[in-house]
Amino acid sequence: MNLTEEKNLAGCCGLYCGLCPRYQSTAASKCLGCKVLSLTISCKLYNCCVKEKRFETCAACSDFPCEKYDKFFDWDSFISHRVNLPNLERIKKVGLQKMVRRTEQKKASA
Repeated sequence: MNLTEEKNLAGCCGLYCGLCPRYQSTAASKCLGCKVLSLTISCKLYNCCVKEKRFETCAACSDFPCEKYDKFFDWDSFISHRVNLPNLERIKKVGLQKMVRRTEQKKASA
C-alpha cells in the first residue's frame, strides 16, 4: 500500500480505517470509510475540518479539541472510535504520515 492509499484510510476525526473491523469486512454492511463522498455529506466533523477549514485532520486545527469534536463521540460506543483522540494527538506530535506508517507497522507485526 502506498502513502496516498494509507493516508486515505485516516479519517479527519482520528479514526484509522486500516484497523476498523467494519472497513475490513467483506459483508454487505461493510463501511467504505469517510473519504467516500456519500458518507461525508452528513458528517459534521468532516464538513468542518476538511470542507470548511481545508485540513486533513482535526489535529491541524488551533481549536482542537473543540466542543464539536467532544460532542461528536458522546453517542458513540463503537470500539474502533476509542483511539480517535489518541491518534489525533499522535498526528499533532509526529504528523499524519508518521502516524499512518507506525500504525501500519504495528498492524503488520501483530
